[in-house]
Amino acid sequence: MRSIRFPAEKAPDAIEVIRAAFGVGRELTTVEEARLREAFARYEEEHGRGDLLSPSEYFVGELGDDFRNAYIQTYENRRLESLRTTLKSLAANRCPRCGGSRPGTLDHHLPKKEYAEFSVYPKNLVACCQECNGKKGATVGGNPEETFLHPYFDSIPPVAFIKVDLDVQETHVTATVSFDPDAPIADTLLKARMKYQFEKIDVNARIESEIIEYITERSANISQMVEAPNPTNVADYLRQYAITTDSLYTCGSWQSALLRKLAENHDFCSGGYKVMLPQSLEDAPA
Repeated sequence: MRSIRFPAEKAPDAIEVIRAAFGVGRELTTVEEARLREAFARYEEEHGRGDLLSPSEYFVGELGDDFRNAYIQTYENRRLESLRTTLKSLAANRCPRCGGSRPGTLDHHLPKKEYAEFSVYPKNLVACCQECNGKKGATVGGNPEETFLHPYFDSIPPVAFIKVDLDVQETHVTATVSFDPDAPIADTLLKARMKYQFEKIDVNARIESEIIEYITERSANISQMVEAPNPTNVADYLRQYAITTDSLYTCGSWQSALLRKLAENHDFCSGGYKVMLPQSLEDAPA
């Protein structure tokens, strides 16, 4: 999980987005605009937290349906397709919920079924992978500890918070990830929310295939790039790669946690990585 910087200076005006979604056949009334601006201001004030924001009693019934149906305009070849493209680009090709799969969908951080007023509010739309979108579903978070992190508002601390369990065997290398209960996160509520989200979307299951692919890629790199690949040199390579990875995904990413765990494992560094090599590299001359 990670934070995303929402480009406020380049963001489209939320009211204009709604007008564009409605098109010429449906005008936004003065009262509706005032109510929306009030709701958006409240959303920002409370950082989109469902435990602090109640659905508007104004945007209900057919009026609420107007706003929910307006979301259709974010689909391909519709009037707000560019908004979807912009929001997906903010995620930088990695789902902010799990850090693994590509962000192919838009998630309503507060579900549009209950919060019609935020159906096409740009800051309520978060690009994420299909699996995380499905796992989160219509989660609102009535309890503070069970509110999903908002990538645009919640600041993930720059610390390692993922625990990796590694299993190096004669025929394979596997790894599982979990939220580290000993992670040095001072904000206890934030830590509880991070743990809840990590387990709710089952990050380990989300990135299982990514982990295998990542270990395979690093093993191939070791075989091809590390001179005299003794345990010390392999461990040094992995630690250095972890530092580079920190700058790409932050030190709290599963990639960084996995690299450091691999570097600590003597069996892997002393040749265990070879079991993950593609056949073409296994047969290559030393």
